[in-house]
Amino acid sequence: MQDIEVQGSNMFRPAGIHTRHPSDWDTPSLQDITSIHTSLRHRHYCTVSPGCVRAQVGVYTRNRTRRQLVYFPRPVKNVGALSALRHVYCARAFTADVRIHLRRMCNQLIGGEGRMQSTTAFSQQRYHPISSGARGMEHSTPQLNYDVIQNIFDQLSPQHKGVCDRPTLARAARASRMLSELALDSLWSRLDNLRPLFMVLHIGEVYDIAELARTRGQYGSGESPTLTTHTISDRTWSRFRQYAHRVRSLAYDEYTDQIPPIPFSALASRARYDPILPLLQELKWSRTIPGNLEFTRFITSDLRVLHVNLSRGPGFPSGSGFGTLELQEELLQVLHSRCTNVEVLTFRDYMPASWETLLQFPRLRTVSLRSATPHLFYTAAIDTLASSEILENLTIDLPWNGHADVWIATDTPSFRALKQLNMASRDDAWCTFREFLLQISSTELSVLRIRYGCNSRLRPEDGCNDLACLRVLSERWSSSLTKIALIVSECYTIEFGFVSSGRLLEPLLPLHRLEDVTLKLSNHSPCTILLQDGDIQMMAKSWPNLRSLRIELTERHADANYGGPSIYSLVHLAVRCRFLVKLQLSYLLFDGQRTPTRQLGHLARNLPHYNLRHMHVHHLFCQRKSSLPELTAAVGFLVRTFPRLSFCGDGDCAVLNCNWSTITQAVKEYKEIWCFE
Repeated sequence: MQDIEVQGSNMFRPAGIHTRHPSDWDTPSLQDITSIHTSLRHRHYCTVSPGCVRAQVGVYTRNRTRRQLVYFPRPVKNVGALSALRHVYCARAFTADVRIHLRRMCNQLIGGEGRMQSTTAFSQQRYHPISSGARGMEHSTPQLNYDVIQNIFDQLSPQHKGVCDRPTLARAARASRMLSELALDSLWSRLDNLRPLFMVLHIGEVYDIAELARTRGQYGSGESPTLTTHTISDRTWSRFRQYAHRVRSLAYDEYTDQIPPIPFSALASRARYDPILPLLQELKWSRTIPGNLEFTRFITSDLRVLHVNLSRGPGFPSGSGFGTLELQEELLQVLHSRCTNVEVLTFRDYMPASWETLLQFPRLRTVSLRSATPHLFYTAAIDTLASSEILENLTIDLPWNGHADVWIATDTPSFRALKQLNMASRDDAWCTFREFLLQISSTELSVLRIRYGCNSRLRPEDGCNDLACLRVLSERWSSSLTKIALIVSECYTIEFGFVSSGRLLEPLLPLHRLEDVTLKLSNHSPCTILLQDGDIQMMAKSWPNLRSLRIELTERHADANYGGPSIYSLVHLAVRCRFLVKLQLSYLLFDGQRTPTRQLGHLARNLPHYNLRHMHVHHLFCQRKSSLPELTAAVGFLVRTFPRLSFCGDGDCAVLNCNWSTITQAVKEYKEIWCFE
């Protein structure tokens, strides 16, 4: 019998044709998951000796038996791992089609219909031919691919952007010794507080004291709880280190948890000069108590991301700033001495007298400065950051005392390497943003986010509230901007500056390289911005590379005199924006008489499969009662124009019993009946 090779999947790559190290392989895709399911359906099983990378696989089918040579990066031999894997396939971070294959895979391994098979079912001896004309007996043991399982656990871990599933990871860690290391690595990679670490130290009295501290208001001056010291034994410290090495990200809120200084002092005494969390890469410390620098003990030289919120919590003395000026200066010096290689720094309500130390971080490329009183620190901070030659990402609150305050006092080029900018202001004047943008020397600005708040006490000066001030974007960065977001809430600009969507989109249409556009505007003014069919057509024509479009405007009631974009106007996006994947609009108008022109309809029907998969409309208006044929025509239009459209995970409609809910349900049933992708 000749050996054959398995083609295609990285997960079962043949030993003779692999060209890369397993650690360089791509993330397992749906094709890999499908390959697992196919192999399980044909009852693949492997025979591997410890440390071996070549495995003989018996494939039992109805008509014949053949053997294959399969390459396993790091074979995992454990029957309990298969049982633990059953709790893993329900990862909500995967897409629906991948979850289906994971479910089938686990059912095949562990026993279909939800029943766990006994371990002997996977370790029994089986007979199969080793060579033609001969029979032999081999001991077959199920194999798990180490890298694939690690990827599944990473999807469930807190560091993934999907839904964290800590109970599943905990069950997997307890169910199998072989899966324990992988599951624990993912489970402990990101901690939301220090409680898990302190529980490992068995510092029981810490939380008793913390509970007393929360109720300290009921004690008199002579009845406060007494704090004692604590000593960590060698055995406890050894166990603590096993978990501490797994932590990559730590978030802690001092005011919420209120852990007293005892455990911090015990950790510092026991660790001496060694880092408490050796592999920590991200640290977020919020609501620091005045005079408390306990979080600096967790800083390591490998730290890359640091978020420090120095605002005071309830119950602390009033006043501005954090502690004394000397303490603020000390904080910045400590950070520079302990985490020189930090790349991301976020400060909230941090106002030292000098920001010069920031320029001494050789890898600092992302800075975020947030404060309720930006006028107190803006001038000194911005003059320092403007001279940086490596700063790429900046988030800053602009002062709201007038656009003259945003001027940078320097004669040299400012922000020469800036690529992403996030600005916020409470001043009702677009010229504040314009003045800041004019001082940026970088020609590679690709991401811009503007958060425009409301200050009802101020009335903008003439000319300052005109959105046309943002024409500087097309003059400076028309060839580099790919993502823009305008978030405006309750400001005079909407009420007095413009009332038409054309005026809103005017400064943005020349940015032809935009891929991600978010426009979120809301106010309580009777003057409401309305989209039109022509606006959809202009956006589709101006932004051919669009991948995500989200427009949320003030919605009107269903009984209002409404004239907005028709659902059939989306055909312009299908014809011109071939890369659009996500679309979210505030409202659309359903009118069976406003069908697309014959030419556009013909183009949409003859286009290749369109990429749009996620679409949601907050409200679909109907000016008159629609007939069943008109609803059927609208459903057919959506299915034919956007064959890959999916409504999984979309938000609820803004209006009860919205027509959009009826349309989406009809589209789902239509695709199920006719077996669309």
